[in-house]
Amino acid sequence: MKQFSVNHILDSLGRAQIARKNLISLHEERVPAFQWVIIVLLAIIIVFTLSLIESELFLVGAVIKSAFVITVISILVLLHEFDELRFYRGIIGKRSAQDVLDIMSNKM
Repeated sequence: MKQFSVNHILDSLGRAQIARKNLISLHEERVPAFQWVIIVLLAIIIVFTLSLIESELFLVGAVIKSAFVITVISILVLLHEFDELRFYRGIIGKRSAQDVLDIMSNKM
């Protein structure tokens, strides 16, 4: 029985080490700064090009243009949140560390 417990502990430690390495590698997979510059420049080009389309007299066109600009900006913000691993930060709060431990111990 004692040998089974030791084997179970060593197996759990091995799985915890693999999960820790996976979390570290996920954290290190970040978008480099020069790629952020390219992404932001492309977003600015898209918004600027869209603003050149005339829609002063057409309310529907102006609404569609503004919705598109809001969508582009929202995508940039979401990409940044995902890159910083901060998505749902306000919702998860103090439970996030316990959730990671539960995932690692296969309790969830």
